[in-house]
Amino acid sequence: MPDRDGITACNILKKDITVNPDIPRILMIASHDKNQIIKPIEDGCNDFILKPFQFDELLKKAEKLLETYHGAIPGKEMRPVVH
Repeated sequence: MPDRDGITACNILKKDITVNPDIPRILMIASHDKNQIIKPIEDGCNDFILKPFQFDELLKKAEKLLETYHGAIPGKEMRPVVH
């Protein structure tokens, strides 16, 4: 994002009353600094993934959050993994 980082965007979404708070958020972080990883979770992100990342890893995290917040994902077993 050219105008802000992911932590700022997460904070904006958290404070925006028009955004559904039940939508899980995964922050993509380039830094491996522990403080930059912990702060977004404390500020309301549900999970994070370190850059560079594998698409399958992101997909697994997204599916896990969707299952946690919204129940089973219909047709999950039948959906092919696209690379």
